[in-house]
Amino acid sequence: MLEKRTNLFYPATRPYTWLALAYLPGCGPIKGTVTTARVDFNVETSKFLIHGYTSYGKIEDAERLVMEMHGEALQVDAYMFNLMINGYCKLGSIENVLLLLIRMSNRGVKPNADTYWPIINWYSKVVGMEMMMKYVKTDAKDGIELDKVMYDMLINRFCQNGMADEAFELPIEMERKGFHADVSLCNQIGELLCETNQTEKAKMLVNIMIKRGKCPKTVSFTSAIS
Repeated sequence: MLEKRTNLFYPATRPYTWLALAYLPGCGPIKGTVTTARVDFNVETSKFLIHGYTSYGKIEDAERLVMEMHGEALQVDAYMFNLMINGYCKLGSIENVLLLLIRMSNRGVKPNADTYWPIINWYSKVVGMEMMMKYVKTDAKDGIELDKVMYDMLINRFCQNGMADEAFELPIEMERKGFHADVSLCNQIGELLCETNQTEKAKMLVNIMIKRGKCPKTVSFTSAIS
C-alpha cells in the first residue's frame, strides 16, 4: 500500500486512486487531491478517475481531466473515450458523442465495438432504427464513415427488430465498400428473410456467401434452397 520515495512513504498509486474514487459521489474534481498527496498523475491514475467520474455521471469532470491529459501529453486511449461516450449516451447528449468521435479521429484513436454499441443502443431506443439510419447517413456526409464493426452491429439490431429489408441491404453495401458481414449475421438475415417469405433476397444472400467461400447454415435458408 505504500511506496518509498527518498526518506518518506506515500500511498501507492492504485490503492490511493481507488480511495479517491470512493469519495467521488460527493466531491468535485480530485486531481488536485492526488497531486497534493504526491501520487503520480499518470495514464493509469487518469483511467481510474475517468471511470469513476463517468460511473457517477460526472462527465464534465471527466472531460476536464481528459483536457488536462492532453495538456500534459498523456495518451487518451479508446477505453477512456468509450467511457465518456457511454456516459453521454446515458445522458442523451448525442451531440457530445459525435464531437468525441471526431476528436478520436483527429487524435488517431480507432473506435471499436465498445465505442459504437452505446451509440446504436441509444439511437434505436430513443429515435427508432429508421431515424437512426438517417443520422448515420448524415454523419457519413460529415466524414464519419461506417466500419465493419458498426455495420455488424446495425445488422444485428435490425434483425432483432424484425427489419428484414434493412438488414439485407447492409451486407450489399458492405460488399461495395470491401467489408464482409460475419457468417453468423448472414445466417441471421437469411432466417429472417425466409420467415418473411422473401426467398429471392435469401437466395441472393446465399450466392454472396458462396462467392466468398462461406457455407450458409442450411436451417437458416431452408425455404430459399428447397
